[in-house]
Amino acid sequence: MSYDTIFIIGATGYIGGAVLHALLTAYPGKYQYTALVRSEKDFPVLERLGVKCILGSSSTLDVVEQACAEADIVVNAADADGLALAQAVVKGMERRSGEAGVGRVKPILIHTSGTGVVTDKAGGRFTEFARKVWNDASEEDIKSIDPSEPHRDVDLMLFSAHTRDLVNIHIIAPSTIVGVGSGPVRKITQQLPNMVRAAVKHRTTYYVGEGTNVWMNVDIDDLEELYLLVLQKAIIQAGEPNGSPYANFYWGSVNKHCWGDVARQLAPLLFAKGLTDSPEAKSIEPDKEPLLRGTANNSVTKADRAFALGWKPKGKTLEEAIPEDVELTLALG
Repeated sequence: MSYDTIFIIGATGYIGGAVLHALLTAYPGKYQYTALVRSEKDFPVLERLGVKCILGSSSTLDVVEQACAEADIVVNAADADGLALAQAVVKGMERRSGEAGVGRVKPILIHTSGTGVVTDKAGGRFTEFARKVWNDASEEDIKSIDPSEPHRDVDLMLFSAHTRDLVNIHIIAPSTIVGVGSGPVRKITQQLPNMVRAAVKHRTTYYVGEGTNVWMNVDIDDLEELYLLVLQKAIIQAGEPNGSPYANFYWGSVNKHCWGDVARQLAPLLFAKGLTDSPEAKSIEPDKEPLLRGTANNSVTKADRAFALGWKPKGKTLEEAIPEDVELTLALG
């Protein structure tokens, strides 16, 4: 009884590509890989890595369902808010589990959520909400997250599916990710590059509101390692009844940052390159610049359950990653 096949949704993306790289590096020759790929132009780079490509997207649900029905392990790193996609994934995997013959392993799903599942609408202020530290080692913390939060409808559906004991489901929720990705296609993250793009667009480096709101961050290389550790745990659980779904939830977060401080560190770098008109960061009203929406609120998480797996992050903090991430953002546009 062994796990032999892995299907990855999001292999051309920043997180999914990094996870694919981590798997290929850690387990050379061990698994057969298949990836859902939106564009045929990306087939060659994945095929050179030994990955079979299936043409499709998060909206080709029949394609997704069938591919999941043929995989022992599925990694969904495509869309934390894609409820229909996640439902198709589960439907396919439960088909595989229900059709299992003698010696067939219980399928494993590793789904990517995000720390935006515990956030407020702060408009750039440090709020009372920011005093709450959401710990993944506390099942009560994970259970009590408001159903109206972003990503939560998908997470709740997956918790429910886990209790049916047909698929062993694990959720990893990364915070702001920094660093150059190791995946074959997309190398760059979102929040910090969007801050750079907004600054270049307005020739002014902005933070939202007071700029006192806080968030967590994680290096992409450390996040890769967490996915491997969660997969190892899931494989060890093979043959066991599923436990609490809330015990299979992990924050991918390490360090805390203040978005106003990030802008103040970024401003002189962009000014020195002649891309802005001042070395000082300035405030902008909430919702005035869509590129900055991901830097406007608070989210504070603690990854004790992840650390208990033996996770030992050693990558860069967001502040340390700024120079490299700026260069890559400017190079890629």
